[in-house]
Amino acid sequence: MISTFACGEFQETDRTTVGAIPTGPAFAGGEACARCHRTETDLWSVSHHDLAMAEATAATVLGDFDDTTFTYARTTSTFFERDGGFFVRTDGPDGELRDYPIAYTFGAELLQQYLIEFPGGRLQALSICWDTRPAAEGGQRWFHLYPDEEIDHTDPLHWTGPQQN
Repeated sequence: MISTFACGEFQETDRTTVGAIPTGPAFAGGEACARCHRTETDLWSVSHHDLAMAEATAATVLGDFDDTTFTYARTTSTFFERDGGFFVRTDGPDGELRDYPIAYTFGAELLQQYLIEFPGGRLQALSICWDTRPAAEGGQRWFHLYPDEEIDHTDPLHWTGPQQN
C-alpha cells in the first residue's frame, strides 16, 4: 500500500492497481482541487484566469490564422490553419523558417499569445501576439512584444530562447 496526501487527507492506494509510483510532479486536474474548494473553483471559472491557458482550438484561438502575414526584424511570419490545427511559419532557433503547430493559447483579453511545444516538454511563447481589442480601438491585429527592438534568433529574448520558456 502507498500512502499519499491529497488536499488535507491521506489516501491508501494499492500500487499494483495504480501502476508505478510517479517519478516527478504530475498535473492532477482542476476537479481534484474542486472537490474540497468548490467556492474558489466557482469564482475562478468565471474569471480571466480560467481563460489564461487553453488548448488551441477553433473556440479558443482569437487571432487571424487565415494565411495572414506579419513582418518583424526582416522576418515575415505566416499564420494559417491546416488539418484542423493552427500553425505559424516563422524563424526558429537557427533563424530558418519552418512551420510550428500552435499547442496552446495564452490570454484572452487585450492580447493573446501562442505557445509552441519544443522537445523536452518546453513550451515557448511566441513574441508575436494578437491584439484582441475591437478594431475600432486599434485591435484585431498582430503585433510584436518588442516593437522597437530587432530581436533575431541569436538573442535570448527571441521566442525560442530561454527567456520565453
